[in-house]
Parts: sequence; C-alpha cells; structure tokens
Amino acid sequence: MGNRSRVLLVDISQLFGDMISTFAQEREDVDMLGTVGDEQVTAAVARTGANVVVVSTGQESLPTGCRGLLEERGDLRVVAVVGDERRGCVYVLRPHRYDIDTLTPTRLLMAITGSDS
Repeated sequence: MGNRSRVLLVDISQLFGDMISTFAQEREDVDMLGTVGDEQVTAAVARTGANVVVVSTGQESLPTGCRGLLEERGDLRVVAVVGDERRGCVYVLRPHRYDIDTLTPTRLLMAITGSDS
C-alpha cells in the first residue's frame, strides 16, 4: 500500500476496537478514524477518506454495506474479522480474497497496512 492507512472500524466490539487502536498507535502509518455500523459505512468512508475498513462478521462473507463499497472502490482494503475474532479474511480489489489462519494483533495490522500481501 505504501501510503498511510486510514482505518474505519465497522461493527467492531468496544474491546476489540480498543485493542486494534492500541496496537495501531505503535505505527506511524496508521490513522484510526472511528467506528460505525454497516448501514453507515458508505457515508463514513466518503466523509473520512478511509482506505481500509475492518469489519467484524459472524461468517466468511461481507455485510451488505462493505460488499457494496468493495465493488465500487478498487482502492479500498476490507479486513473481515470472522466469528470469534481469531480468524480473518482480507478483500482487496475485486474480488481478490485471502485468508488469515490465526489472527494475531501483528497479522491484523499487517492486513490493515497491506504489508502482508
């Protein structure tokens, strides 16, 4: 990715969001923009200029708002935290996806910044 990662959290629990923010503070290239619900994600991305969306989902498919954004914006990176917040998927461009087998704070930040692809 090379540029700053402007991260918007979607449907993330307070505890998990705080953990992501704490680890992101250690990175100079990550700006945390806040948390919104899936129904607000399109407007929030437009308003904040987010280029990364981290979404918590109970299944290995994206919520409607995030899926629509990914289809519209080829420059957007969507990191889906799956189920028990121990696994994740990264969606970049359309329709590329790869799995994160064991989700750790380091691997999550690598997915956010694009240093894992």
